[in-house]
Amino acid sequence: MAIEIKAKRKSKIPVWTFAAAGILAFLIVFLGASYFYFWLKIKKISGEIQNKESQNPLLAESIKKEEEKILPLQQKINNFGGLLSQHYQSLKILELLEKLCLAKVWFRDFNFTAEENKTTVSAQTNNFLILEQQISILKQSSFINNLTLTDVSISESGKINFTFNFLVEPEKLLK
Repeated sequence: MAIEIKAKRKSKIPVWTFAAAGILAFLIVFLGASYFYFWLKIKKISGEIQNKESQNPLLAESIKKEEEKILPLQQKINNFGGLLSQHYQSLKILELLEKLCLAKVWFRDFNFTAEENKTTVSAQTNNFLILEQQISILKQSSFINNLTLTDVSISESGKINFTFNFLVEPEKLLK
């Protein structure tokens, strides 16, 4: 009996291993190239930062000059903002009076002092009954405090002229 020696056949490597090896090799090359690219970018940006830092004293001085130019404008804007808020308050008071006043009451003068939140209104109506009803409505309002009737007179045409003052709480009014 003779022993036969056969040559060992090479085993086939599956195709998916070649595909996985190719993808892995591509990723390694891509990551290496990306690393090199970003390293160059960082080096370039670091150089630009150093250039900017060397120019910094000049830049800081020019910024300070520009800020000095802007400061008066900022003060004007702040002052104008205060005026706008006072105007907004007076508009709210006018809206409130429009809601609370009777149709037969005509306004002649309106004065609002923002510091004191005091409002003075001069108006005219046909008779004392309407005046009494108007004052009653205003006294019942939760927005109006310290209502005082300061001047009442009868015009030559028989109309009732009157002036009243009141205080307004801005917190309630601006809600």
